[in-house]
Amino acid sequence: QKLRLYVRRVLAKERIGKLAEGQRLIGTGGTVRNLAKVAAKHWSYPILRLHGYELTQARLRELRGLFLARDSASRASLPGLNASRADSIVAGGIITEGILEACKATQFLVAGYGMREGAVFAAFGVGWLVAAKSALLFSVSWPSGRRIALDPGAAVVGGAAAGCPS
Repeated sequence: QKLRLYVRRVLAKERIGKLAEGQRLIGTGGTVRNLAKVAAKHWSYPILRLHGYELTQARLRELRGLFLARDSASRASLPGLNASRADSIVAGGIITEGILEACKATQFLVAGYGMREGAVFAAFGVGWLVAAKSALLFSVSWPSGRRIALDPGAAVVGGAAAGCPS
């Protein structure tokens, strides 16, 4: 509960607001992909690739319950969960839930590529599939390394991305 309140305060301070009309929330990074992988395994998602997988707020709540019902050692054996994330996945899920709540979003799309790949693509002139104004991008890397892009159409929470202030 304390972490949830902390996340709300930080996101309110950072002014992460409601998605604009037609805007999508896109999650990237290891925590997001690991949440999606556990969900995909748990709910028998038939496609192996996670790029484009949609994870709902309701499913995130269910995952939180699944994680909290186990200690770290038994979480490590959950199908889809990287064992090295058994200790941090609960916090990562709570932060992700907070981001959805702050954006008034009910789901997000999982990006198969991370922000580092995006920075490389941008450096070599390879365009993203989503225009900045149509997406709000996030990655969970809390509290170290938090970055907010001031681009009016896109915000990046966590990680590092080209054009983000340090």
